[in-house]
Amino acid sequence: MIAEEIRVFIEHLDGITSVVTSDHIMNLLEDVSGTLPRDKDKMLKVIDTYKSMSDEERIIYRVGRRGGAYRSINDLENDPATRAKIESLISEIKEQKGADGLEQAINEMVDQYI
Repeated sequence: MIAEEIRVFIEHLDGITSVVTSDHIMNLLEDVSGTLPRDKDKMLKVIDTYKSMSDEERIIYRVGRRGGAYRSINDLENDPATRAKIESLISEIKEQKGADGLEQAINEMVDQYI
């Protein structure tokens, strides 16, 4: 839902020359950064790529990002060893605590940065 809100925000930034920066660990999509209007399409593409991912892929990315292992969606494909560790962690959490427990674990990862 937040990704869609950011997309709508950036999509409607017309006639603005500014810099968008998303370089904090709290930001799920660090790649949504650039100079407007030049990089607007690039930023929207990052959001659209995330939104088009399967639920499973988004969970893997979220856990990797919130755990500090990923900085970009591209990291899902660029580091198979880390991905395997994240998938194993997700399986363990789901096995022990269920899907709600996984969401809670992700939220706890986010909370450590606040």
